[in-house]
Amino acid sequence: NVWCAAGKGTFSTRELEQRLMLVKLDQVVSHRTLILPQLAASGVSAHEVKAATGYTVRYGPVRASDIPAYLAPGMRKDDAMRRVRFRFADRMAIAPAELSHAWILILAVLAGSALFGLPVDPGYVARWLRTLLPLLGAVLLGTLAFPALLPVLPFRAFSLNGALLGAVWGAAAAAMAGMTVAGGAALIPITTPIVAFLAMNFTGSSTFTCQPGAELEVKRGAIPMLVSLVLGVGLDVA
Repeated sequence: NVWCAAGKGTFSTRELEQRLMLVKLDQVVSHRTLILPQLAASGVSAHEVKAATGYTVRYGPVRASDIPAYLAPGMRKDDAMRRVRFRFADRMAIAPAELSHAWILILAVLAGSALFGLPVDPGYVARWLRTLLPLLGAVLLGTLAFPALLPVLPFRAFSLNGALLGAVWGAAAAAMAGMTVAGGAALIPITTPIVAFLAMNFTGSSTFTCQPGAELEVKRGAIPMLVSLVLGVGLDVA
């Protein structure tokens, strides 16, 4: 999204200048005004764009759907156009993209579950599914359920909220699958970091996180997640 791209520098002054030259916009339009999303302001310097390209940057509404209403009175914004919202529908519109970005993790879950189901015998499929379904559930929880539940989760850090969901899901999945206490003790440390990681990844899609805060959360959370995952796998193998 625009907020994330501008914050991390991929929607930047230099990028905009390069795109203007690449598409030769001056040969397509006669005016010299660019309307950018309001949330691009953190990454694009209007006066630098003006100096380099001759185009005047106007920061328009937050949402593209408001552009006609913004243009009608002569490029004027009302309070509603300035307001950043992150409602349920907004969060769930992003969720499928989060799921599609998790394809490597899904492949790892499929492969890992297949290995844990070995040896190949009449009970292989049952063992494979017993491992696969809780882990796939963790992926779906982190990519689809977490955005939906975000406003009601207790912690400020996305990773902590994800860890909470992952632990609860691990315990519930173990109970539903009829696992032993040892099996549940191995599953919970695996589902917890999976959901925590995916939840932490959602910081790049939210409208109220910042780049330094997201980076700090990654630094603080990466090692505990890895330790938890290794612990869970070790307990499962043992």
